[in-house]
Amino acid sequence: MQFGYRLVTDSQGRIEYKQRGEGKKHFHLAVFVDEPPEVLDRIRLVEYKLHDTFTEPIRHNDDRASRFTESFYTWGKFAVAVVVLYTDGYRERYEFYLDYSLPPDYGLNYIKVT
Repeated sequence: MQFGYRLVTDSQGRIEYKQRGEGKKHFHLAVFVDEPPEVLDRIRLVEYKLHDTFTEPIRHNDDRASRFTESFYTWGKFAVAVVVLYTDGYRERYEFYLDYSLPPDYGLNYIKVT
């Protein structure tokens, strides 16, 4: 099973981030199942386990149309544990590492959201 992730951008391609006060920037990321439709059709639910520092580290997604995409804001890189529940009741466990790279900030690559 393959999983993907991407930085979430606005309509102008700027990476979205949140920042409280002078704290670290938290960038908007999305994780998803990166498989063809015939594999997605066999999946009933995907559970993502984010880093324990998240307020809600366990996320469930049953939206096949979105490729079971879950998005969140983070400042760090970490391993994501995944449980895939198939339509036949079978479960599989996986893990992948978020290892994203950020482009330089020239004032045009990022957009602060509230």
